[in-house]
Amino acid sequence: MEDISVNGQTENQETNTNPLQENEERKRSVKIFLRPVGGNTQKLSQQKFLLDDKKCLFHVRAFLLKQLRLGNNDMLFMYCGNGFAPAPDHSIAELYRDFRTGNELYISYGVLEAWG
Repeated sequence: MEDISVNGQTENQETNTNPLQENEERKRSVKIFLRPVGGNTQKLSQQKFLLDDKKCLFHVRAFLLKQLRLGNNDMLFMYCGNGFAPAPDHSIAELYRDFRTGNELYISYGVLEAWG
C-alpha cells in the first residue's frame, strides 16, 4: 500500500531515526480506499492508500486530479458514505471518525454527479 503522493512527494517521505516517532506517524495514518462511481470515471490501478489524518480532503482531490489527468478546474465529485459530499477543507480525521467502515475510509469519486 502506497502513501498518497501530490507533486511527486509522498505524504510519509520523512525519514525518522527514532522508532517511536515512526510508530506515532503510523498511528496518525488513515487507510483510504478510493473507488470510482459512474460509468465515465477511470478506476485507479491501486485503490488503497495511507494518508496523514491531519490532511484535508483537498489533498485527496489534488491526488485524484493528477492520477486521472484532469485539470484543476475540471469537475470531480467526491463522496463519503455513498452520498455525503464533504467540503474540500474537511479533515481526513473527521471523515474517518464519522464515515469509516472497519479500519478504512471509503471515498467515492466521479467526473459526473452520482448522488444529489
